[in-house]
Amino acid sequence: MYLPFFGGSSLIHLLASNPRVVMLFGIGTLMTSLLQTPFARPDVIGTAAYVEQLEHAARVEGAIDPAIVERAQSAARALALTPTRRLIPVVEETLRACGSACNSIGVSAVLKDPTMLQDVLLLHTLSEAKHHRVLTSTTVAAKSADAPR
Repeated sequence: MYLPFFGGSSLIHLLASNPRVVMLFGIGTLMTSLLQTPFARPDVIGTAAYVEQLEHAARVEGAIDPAIVERAQSAARALALTPTRRLIPVVEETLRACGSACNSIGVSAVLKDPTMLQDVLLLHTLSEAKHHRVLTSTTVAAKSADAPR
């Protein structure tokens, strides 16, 4: 049964006889979905807008502590002054922890671009601050659970 509102049998015959038309529809659909979803590379329009919306929501909800971000930025600036040979393991670890979103970025590309290096080091220091905060809260919770009542 053909769907008449969708072009009926003529559309199906057109698609079956012209594989290039099918390919163009497929490529167009793929590009549209990559530009509108957060699952593409970070420099794609849809992903950047998605990240901006997440950051805005986090600021409005108070999930981002400006003091922690400021300390992380100053720590990242200080870390950027260390020799390159000491930065390589830090950058490698941060890119590995970043996951699939950072697969297309190489360590050498990060070290050559000062802006990207600063961003990766900021990500590293924020991650370290998060781990420190989690460890501190876990330790406090463990101590309070062990305390006699």
